[in-house]
Amino acid sequence: MSSNAKKRKKKNFASFNTTEAYKQLSISELLPWNIDSKPITPSPFFQERWARLQYFDLQKYEESALPYLE
Repeated sequence: MSSNAKKRKKKNFASFNTTEAYKQLSISELLPWNIDSKPITPSPFFQERWARLQYFDLQKYEESALPYLE
């Protein structure tokens, strides 16, 4: 048997559940990060984009893309 055949097939990232991921990483829990930082004022560009996102409704958009059936 070749060395490639002995290796396990790599598992897709999305297929891991929390327990399997912890076991693979040899950890028992995740510790939250504490990042000390000072807030900054959002730029006018950010504020404009944020305002546009507030009006964007993905559900309505997706429903409008569906074919109209009577």
